[in-house]
Amino acid sequence: MIPFAMNARSAVFSYVSIRPCRIRELFVKLPYKKDTIYRAVETLVAQGWISKGKDGVVRVSPDYHSQKRRELFVKSLSYGIDPEILLRKSTLAVWSAVKIERTLPEIRKETALSKKWIARTVAFLERSGLVVLKKRRPIIVVRDHDHELTSVLEMIVGREKDQDTLFIPESSPFEERLLNVRSLEKALFEEIDNGLAVQNTGFLVKGERLHILENVDHEPGPEEMFLIRIGTTKGVENDCIRLIASNEMNYSELLMLAEEKDMVNVVGCYLDIVNNIRPLIDSNDIERFHEESKGPRSCPRHAWTIFLEEEKQYGKEGWEKPYEEKWAIDLYLDIGAIRNGVRAV
Repeated sequence: MIPFAMNARSAVFSYVSIRPCRIRELFVKLPYKKDTIYRAVETLVAQGWISKGKDGVVRVSPDYHSQKRRELFVKSLSYGIDPEILLRKSTLAVWSAVKIERTLPEIRKETALSKKWIARTVAFLERSGLVVLKKRRPIIVVRDHDHELTSVLEMIVGREKDQDTLFIPESSPFEERLLNVRSLEKALFEEIDNGLAVQNTGFLVKGERLHILENVDHEPGPEEMFLIRIGTTKGVENDCIRLIASNEMNYSELLMLAEEKDMVNVVGCYLDIVNNIRPLIDSNDIERFHEESKGPRSCPRHAWTIFLEEEKQYGKEGWEKPYEEKWAIDLYLDIGAIRNGVRAV
């Protein structure tokens, strides 16, 4: 008889990951007692990893993380790696620690595991092909970033911080999000019941509120998103105000990015306008933008940046002059719409 060490819960999930089945099939196929299999199934259902359908079939739950775990189990078995050992907390702790080259003492310092356990775990990961031994004396190891399982493990271990959703005007029944490939894949699983569309693909699923998902190579942080949105009417009247109100923006980071894009005057002017409607920003942060901006003397009128050119056809209202002279900006904003946006947060 071939010895087995995998616990019943992992064995059940492995089997169901490969093929959905009825519970009685598990009694025949897996080398465990019926009561043990029943308990394993009940535990997995309670954890949300698997579900029992009306047809009596047990299958992996359709949510993102369950499907990622399913992928990890199938790929692990295909590589001859025990997924139960791979997903132990100690294994994942060591694997997480070697994202960059590390010695065993450095791994111990980061994980608080014993020397013996770290050595055993590193040996398992090396046999599995998930880490590479860069040096033997002293031992230095690092992840194999090209291994097929690496990206799946990162999905499971590195629970990425959820990005704040940016809603465009309240009356619009849809939401736009810029996501990298991993976050977009996650959103496909999580938003499928709500209604979604993937930009540039023609794929659309109807729902109460449409989530428009757009793939980008680099998922923008709040500061980058602010600079993207500030060049649009919807952005200045809604999205940028929401980002300010979220209190998640780092204004030093925003200033640095604005300098790189030559947008210091535009951003500083906008922050000044919003803050004069309602004090949402530390005045010292706005002053730092002003110190780094190009003043009217150094920037002749004909060289002033047009702020929101798409609104130029509607002209000006008269309130703009003090801001224009302070920030050397040619303003075409709807102050009423901005006030409404500020009141809404």
